[in-house]
Amino acid sequence: MVALDFLPEIHVNRASRFARARGRPQPVYPDAEQAAKRFRLEPDGTALDAAALLALGRQGVRPTQGGWTWKFDWRALGVPVEPLWDQLPAVRVPALVARGALSELMSREEILAVARGLPNALTAEIPGAHHHVTLDSPEAVAQTIEQFAAGLPQ
Repeated sequence: MVALDFLPEIHVNRASRFARARGRPQPVYPDAEQAAKRFRLEPDGTALDAAALLALGRQGVRPTQGGWTWKFDWRALGVPVEPLWDQLPAVRVPALVARGALSELMSREEILAVARGLPNALTAEIPGAHHHVTLDSPEAVAQTIEQFAAGLPQ
């Protein structure tokens, strides 16, 4: 199992932020380019440059009645998520828990707490990456996972 910049519960400040967002209607923009220019990551830290972020935003929009909106429906943020801390000990497979070294979501203390909760876990930190580690440093993520998998019994 690989968990990338993951927390077994949503912090109260993030939950209230999501609650405000899900109460608003999905935005509609007059054209795809304007929608793409409004695209933001959550949380917003990233190693991507402006051009790459815009390209990602262009992939994240779809036509809708009256214009263009996100492919992601933020009503999904309304799905309640219960803390998973008490379920971690039941995970019996080897686990890799990795975080972006610059992540504002998962701190070093939290990655260690998650690893302590799992019976068979290793941790890794992806240099130069924020929360969106696969966007910020895809090669380092792939290499880290390959090294983890190579050490597993066959």
